[in-house]
Amino acid sequence: MGAASDHYSQIELGQLWKSARGVYARGDRPADPAERYLALIRGRSLVSRRPTVFSHESAALLWQLPMFERWPELVHVEVGSDRNGASIPGLRRHRSTGIGSPTRLGDFLVTSLARTVADIACTRSLRSAVVVMTEAQIG
Repeated sequence: MGAASDHYSQIELGQLWKSARGVYARGDRPADPAERYLALIRGRSLVSRRPTVFSHESAALLWQLPMFERWPELVHVEVGSDRNGASIPGLRRHRSTGIGSPTRLGDFLVTSLARTVADIACTRSLRSAVVVMTEAQIG
């Protein structure tokens, strides 16, 4: 039995689950939606060839902000204004507006807290925007 067939066997048995394109995590798929979304973000950071700046809902989760609506299936990242903003499966690219510098949170680069709140306010429901703004308490 080769390594590839062993890999597929582990997937079929539920010992591995896909956390991002080309990335598999060992163990059970998390039941908590926020934990599943965090696994997607971590998977994306592992396969990225360049430093990744997470934005929108991805940055909100890394800032530990609550989300009124469910977490998305897409990881959101910011790309330079000179780069192609086209998205690929599982990834939504947003062109940088040049507002604010990225912030490091542990192993991740994210948009600033203020920018993250503004992105959520512009792209999600009013309820989500209010929940995020209330929790962030930017001042």
